[in-house]
Amino acid sequence: MPYTALQSGSDAAYPNGRRNYWKSHFVDEITDGTIATVMEHAPRMASPWSSFYFQHLGGAISRPGLDTAAFGHRDAVFDFAILTVWQDDAEDADHITWAREFATAMQAYASGVYVNNLGVEGADRVRSAYAPEIYERLVALKNAYDATNIFRLNQNIQPTRPTGAGQHG
Repeated sequence: MPYTALQSGSDAAYPNGRRNYWKSHFVDEITDGTIATVMEHAPRMASPWSSFYFQHLGGAISRPGLDTAAFGHRDAVFDFAILTVWQDDAEDADHITWAREFATAMQAYASGVYVNNLGVEGADRVRSAYAPEIYERLVALKNAYDATNIFRLNQNIQPTRPTGAGQHG
């Protein structure tokens, strides 16, 4: 299957014009607590287009060593995602609040996050996408090659050694 076909496989579930918000965590074990949390929050889902899932990881993702690439948490067992989708912008607060409250409740079972599943969530969440030693390697690379933080319109790794005037924040 061509990569572009794979990447567009869920496009029909997210058509233009619908509003979207998501939150995510890695979860290492589905316990009685995770099940109770899901059972508490799932019935509050207010849109028929919204969903959540536990995606089982492992396999090829987990085979390389933890220090072979920046991809963090290769040993995570599940990627848990909350995807809320709705139509009316007057309902933004309700849907976003539901997703945030659900994600906050699941935080007790979280072991990190996949960096590509982050929205605008701040530096601490970006840091949680990586093992501490990997994050420090990324900071060192940022210090060496982008100390003024020009490439910051992403899940930004902040440099620790700004050089000269013109630093971007």
